[in-house]
Amino acid sequence: MQDLNLSSSKLRLWAEKYAPREKPVSRRNRSWKGISDRVGVDFGFAKKIGPGKKTWTFCGTPEYVAPEIIMNKGHDFGADYWSLGILVYELLTGSPPFTGQDPIKIYNMVMRGIEKVDFPHRITRRPEDLIRRLCR
Repeated sequence: MQDLNLSSSKLRLWAEKYAPREKPVSRRNRSWKGISDRVGVDFGFAKKIGPGKKTWTFCGTPEYVAPEIIMNKGHDFGADYWSLGILVYELLTGSPPFTGQDPIKIYNMVMRGIEKVDFPHRITRRPEDLIRRLCR
């Protein structure tokens, strides 16, 4: 797992600042109303993996799937950081950085990486840096 200099307390503070001030919709999955119509949480494929361990389950919304999942080489917590970066991008712009009608085309865009994404000017340097660091 790569060190992104993001402690859980920093992420919690960020979420408290930017997430809506509403209560969770469900106590089971802790998803919030108002973040986005497309954001939901489903822990159907959730598993505990230890440090240095990987899993090979291929699941997820094409726009949020990390490259290592697409390549089926096994993935760890880095895939979660990737998805968080995509979510931050969508919260700031209204759509994910990789979109399309065909999942295969979306996967190809994801494989090219976040480096190939031109960020809108309204995303300032600090959020762009956070997103790029999460999507390594």
